[in-house]
Amino acid sequence: MEAKLLVIEDDATAMPVMAIRVAARQRAGLEETRAILASAGYGRTRDEQREYVWLAPLHSGRVETDPYQWTTRTHTAAHLVLQDHWRDFGDGGRLDVREYPEQLSRAIRVRR
Repeated sequence: MEAKLLVIEDDATAMPVMAIRVAARQRAGLEETRAILASAGYGRTRDEQREYVWLAPLHSGRVETDPYQWTTRTHTAAHLVLQDHWRDFGDGGRLDVREYPEQLSRAIRVRR
């Protein structure tokens, strides 16, 4: 697994979050880690597991793996961006959802 601390930005919003990509990394215990993730429903292969991103705003105790469970456009769009562009963000980076119109439109369509 890989964790990153980021700031999600939108109109009048700057929200610190932790994002965790679920896929097991190449290391000792890899098969055991994959088996644990598979038993919790996160797929069996590395490719299946790497589709999952846990997103947790640091100001709350909430964590989501499904971007469409959020109640705001900003959270949903940011979650979709992280799923689609994980490698584009480093630890301590900034994610401005306004720079990702495709994910914003997907987030808006769901809310209607």
